[in-house]
Amino acid sequence: MKVFMYGAAIPLGLFVVFFGLPRLFAELFNSHSDVGLIAIVMLACGIVGVIASKIYNVVKKELNNEDA
Repeated sequence: MKVFMYGAAIPLGLFVVFFGLPRLFAELFNSHSDVGLIAIVMLACGIVGVIASKIYNVVKKELNNEDA
């Protein structure tokens, strides 16, 4: 069941990345309000944080495997 979830998450993730996020950013940017700009900054920081934590976990795991 876990493999099926990964297979189903790939198209959903691609749809969100290529259609959902650009529309969300455009809507927030076109709102011309400080709240919209703050939301864009928060979303961007969250996305970069998630990607950075994934990379950090992979690098940390490789360093621990080399020490053992």
